[in-house]
Amino acid sequence: MTKKYKRERKSLKTRESAFEAITHLKTQYGERASELNSENEAKTRLLLVDEILISLGWDSKDFNPEQPAGAIGYTDYKMTHNEISHFIVEAKKVGHTFGNPRNGLRRVDYPLSYIRSQFGQSISDVIEQAEAYCVQTGIPFAVITNGCEWLLVQAIPFDNQSSDELKCVYFGNLLSDISNFDLLWELLSKENIVNNSLEQYFSDLNSSPSEYYSTPSQCLEEINWAPSFTSEKYIQDFYERFFDEIVDPARRKMLEACFVSNTRLDQYQGDLKRILKDTAPSYIEDAREISPEDYKDLIANSSGDQKGRVILVTGSVGSGKTTLVTKVLVEARQNNHIMCLTVDLIDEISGNLDVFTQSLWKDIVQKWNEEYADANKYETLKEIFGRELKTFREKFNSKLLEASEAFWLEKEADKINELTSSPEDFIARSWRYFSSKNNKSIVVFLDNIDRASDEYQKQVYAFANKLSRKTGATVIITMREVTYFRAQDFDFADVRSHTVFHLQTPDLVQILSKRIKYIGDLLDSGDHRLRKWRQQDNWEEFYTKSLKYSEVLKKTLLTSQDASKSMSIFAAVSWHNVRYFLRSLKRVHSLLSDSECWTVPEIAAALMIPANPVENQPSLANLYIPPFKEHKCYFIKIRILLMLIYARPSSETQRGVGLKSILNLTRMYRYQDKWSRRAVQDMVKQRLLECIQVPTEATYTKSYVLEENHSFRPSPLAVTLIDQIQYNYIYFCMAGNDLPFHSQSALESFLESFKVVVDLLEKATLEEGVSLISETDIGKTVGQYLIDSLQHEQPLNKEALKIPEIFIIEDKLNTIKEGISRLIGIPHSELNAKLGDSDTKRSSISPKSRKRTRKRKGDEEKEGQLSLLKECYISDEINSDHADKLSLKNSNKRLLQVPSSMDKIKKSSTRLEPMIFWALAEIRVKGEKLVPAVEVEKTISQYLTDDHSKVEATNIARKLRSKTMQNKPWLIVYRTGKGDKKLYGLSDDWKFYWEEIFEEKLIDL
Repeated sequence: MTKKYKRERKSLKTRESAFEAITHLKTQYGERASELNSENEAKTRLLLVDEILISLGWDSKDFNPEQPAGAIGYTDYKMTHNEISHFIVEAKKVGHTFGNPRNGLRRVDYPLSYIRSQFGQSISDVIEQAEAYCVQTGIPFAVITNGCEWLLVQAIPFDNQSSDELKCVYFGNLLSDISNFDLLWELLSKENIVNNSLEQYFSDLNSSPSEYYSTPSQCLEEINWAPSFTSEKYIQDFYERFFDEIVDPARRKMLEACFVSNTRLDQYQGDLKRILKDTAPSYIEDAREISPEDYKDLIANSSGDQKGRVILVTGSVGSGKTTLVTKVLVEARQNNHIMCLTVDLIDEISGNLDVFTQSLWKDIVQKWNEEYADANKYETLKEIFGRELKTFREKFNSKLLEASEAFWLEKEADKINELTSSPEDFIARSWRYFSSKNNKSIVVFLDNIDRASDEYQKQVYAFANKLSRKTGATVIITMREVTYFRAQDFDFADVRSHTVFHLQTPDLVQILSKRIKYIGDLLDSGDHRLRKWRQQDNWEEFYTKSLKYSEVLKKTLLTSQDASKSMSIFAAVSWHNVRYFLRSLKRVHSLLSDSECWTVPEIAAALMIPANPVENQPSLANLYIPPFKEHKCYFIKIRILLMLIYARPSSETQRGVGLKSILNLTRMYRYQDKWSRRAVQDMVKQRLLECIQVPTEATYTKSYVLEENHSFRPSPLAVTLIDQIQYNYIYFCMAGNDLPFHSQSALESFLESFKVVVDLLEKATLEEGVSLISETDIGKTVGQYLIDSLQHEQPLNKEALKIPEIFIIEDKLNTIKEGISRLIGIPHSELNAKLGDSDTKRSSISPKSRKRTRKRKGDEEKEGQLSLLKECYISDEINSDHADKLSLKNSNKRLLQVPSSMDKIKKSSTRLEPMIFWALAEIRVKGEKLVPAVEVEKTISQYLTDDHSKVEATNIARKLRSKTMQNKPWLIVYRTGKGDKKLYGLSDDWKFYWEEIFEEKLIDL
């Protein structure tokens, strides 16, 4: 080896230099490799293995030779970078291990069993030795070499595979002409190892699709939740009148009362508060941030200014751009500061540029004449065109004009008609005249430009610049962020004379509270629409309903204990889009119209139902659906989100994390690149990720295509799902419907749990459906399946946990796992068993005294729940062991008498209460303390009803949830905490009520 080569070998980092180094070894030893056969293993390592590893970019300090591997020995090399071991090397002397293969090896990857059969026992022994080292150290990959021939194996399987099923890579003899240097560099060079090329290659090589997978949605019919039809009409009117846009002239009182001027986010915490902050996207350069409270700054410096300019007001969809500009113009006009007009461009004009421009000028003239009628009066026109008329008069013979004044008036009128025939010239002269005379600026608001085609918008923008230059007016254009983004491709939002404002979304809590207050004050508001509304026959009924609906919104989102959680969900789903926020309220309200206060589970369920059957995209994304359903990668999306939310500095996350960083992370979990790319693309479409380089508008992201230079940060929805919604039992129940189960038994368990309530859901409203589903084991099945699946998605290399980023992700994921475990941990049967283990008994109080000492309305359920935790309802009537109880529970034999009055009771309108009491008593004597409403319905159907006296299950569930029923002294209601799941049972003194209800004594049990 030359001195020059020795000096240069430490800098051999590139593919070309590595190829030269191995070529040098081939020249030096290739023809006399047999001479090395006599050398020992240490000499082989020194002369060949070390040199080849160094040529691949590894430093000698990375080798970590002779490291202990438990009690089985020492590894020859443990290749480590930044304290992470990537593979081990088991080195044998030249001529040992491989020998001559029985058949030619023309490929590079083979099943390990094939390599064993080709090279015989000698290599099998070394493979087993390397596998043992890998298992002990947790390092998944091993290189087996004799210096000349190199073999790379995956020693730790991905899943339940045997090692012989795994494919390995045979690079050939590097000192011969038959070897694969390119693949050697790709997989084992330090440069590529650091970028996880090794993990990714073997993930593609050894991870195959599951032989079985199926989703419940393929086996079940879609459930159409029924809204309350008695109220739906009023809800539509309610939202149309009070929660729609407030910019039309008839809503000036509402604009004044309901305009929100600040963007505070005090009601949100942590990452959600940070991410909800609305700032200008990176592709809108030099934008001036403006909040609604700064609305006067929009045209503050333009009074008396005749220098024309164009103002662009950008913002997300529904951020209130039109509302802001309308508020500015209305207030400025009322204060007599400006002259303004609004031109609605919602009707797109077709044709060539000349036709388009002439049409716009005509629209401007028409709007100007409508708003300022004096501008078209004859005397005003004479002043506007005084200079032209004077010049024109001087051309005539003065004596002729003096002799016939009528002649001059006729000529003057013709001249004025000529001067005003050009809308463009007329507007230019007229506006400069009025601006100079009144010392006021003229402001033109071109509204709804961004609802038109790109070409139309381009023409409007060119027209706005011409209009401002020629007239000196200020022209305001509102433009969505996505419109500005596309405008850059058309080169019309360029360096012309314009100022760009980015409008921050106003505070949603204030938007809601101001609208609610306005509804309450409506009769004294001075709203001109009241005169027409009061003429309607149903006005009183509508307004009564409106007050009720606004009270529901107030309780749910502003004053209840869970108001902040509920508002966080709507804010996260809306993501700066006020219009979508109001639309989401309407959608949920139509599904829960009879409810007095929405629960978090009900809101989650309503938002998981697809809003648009065509797009079939629910508002709340399913975190656990894999990008490719045939592969088990349920936690890939969650891990990406955990990295972005918790494992990176917030400043870096704000700027956006690149796709390369995401891929480097997911490769460490053996997720294939195509899985990760699809996952990222899907998350942008599902509005879980924000791509920094593109708009967040749903109409744009639904067709998003991933690009290599894109970077990402988490959305508000992602934070809310991770921190809050996924810990809701109903979320797991509904998420499971589209989850691909790779276990047939788990799928059958899901379907079996669902079949318990499927018939009941057909006629159930959403509120009833949520209650029914939350009382099943559907969510438990889904949660347990995901927890079981998590063990198959661990980091491939145990030492990866030493990386702070991976450690944080896994720590957070473990917290999620514990949360899911708590959520699904105790089914009602186990809860009953635990309750039965305590020796504490509830004090016996007579029925009459209990009625007299009943707590205030609303306190009893809370007291009942607390007492269940502190006390235990021990059955006095059944003293058999647990096996006997289970036998009774599963028996079809009835234990209680059916009262003789039951036939009469079943015909009465109040039959449900005594039937429920009897059913709970029958369940009680069979050993069950607390059961869901479904079990009550089953017992009633089994023993008390037939085809002629059938009781709707939804009626039973509704009755049990009613306040009247829950105030009964004998009924116990317990909330499990799992999505507000409720269990029902009887108090220990239930026997006292038997005679009171049925008017006959209870036969001794």
